[in-house]
Amino acid sequence: MNTKQFLTLQREHDLATRNDTLSQEQLEYITVALKSKFPSQYKTFIDEFKNIAPEVYALQQCAEHKDIF
Repeated sequence: MNTKQFLTLQREHDLATRNDTLSQEQLEYITVALKSKFPSQYKTFIDEFKNIAPEVYALQQCAEHKDIF
């Protein structure tokens, strides 16, 4: 998944699940379950995110500070 795909899916997920937020414990459970039951897929997801993380973080910073200028 590239950065554009991630941001699009993230936006779609946020709209679809606006009233269905997960608690920190639920997110941790999902992470542990994925890591233990599907370790190679978990690693793939982590590696994919590492590839797009700098761009994702940069775009988030731009969005947070757009009203400064």
